[in-house]
Amino acid sequence: SRFGLDQCQPLLAWMEEPRTIRTGRGPIVDAAKVAARASTAEAEAKALHAALEQAKQEVAEKREEVLELHGQVRSLIDSQQHLTHAIDEVAGFKREVVGVLGHRIDLAERSRQELERELGLLRADNEKKSAELLAMDSLRARLEHDIENLRKEVLKLRQKGLFHRK
Repeated sequence: SRFGLDQCQPLLAWMEEPRTIRTGRGPIVDAAKVAARASTAEAEAKALHAALEQAKQEVAEKREEVLELHGQVRSLIDSQQHLTHAIDEVAGFKREVVGVLGHRIDLAERSRQELERELGLLRADNEKKSAELLAMDSLRARLEHDIENLRKEVLKLRQKGLFHRK
């Protein structure tokens, strides 16, 4: 009798032709709406609180990453400063080497020029001595020839007799 066909007729009619029914206003409906909003707000607050906690955890992780990156940046800056200092030292050494080698090249060039002058003098002296030797060889050959002729003449004279006069 409680769930008879007469009691279910409005439900069946609504299922065949659904339509919206205006709800009335009243303290119970208003309280239900407030309770529903409060429940929704509470669920949203819990979700926001969870999101806030997650965001705080992510911020803490990011801070740790940032600190680690700052350490790496400081390390890289120190390395860069060391490399800059080393490059400055190498550049200074290079300038010094260029100066020393330039000076040595100048000395070597001057020495080469002096040696070329001395070689020229020695060659000229050698040519002069060679010419003198040739002249001396020629004189020696002439003198040997003259001595040979004198010997022949002396030999002829001896064969004829000593200072034989006619």
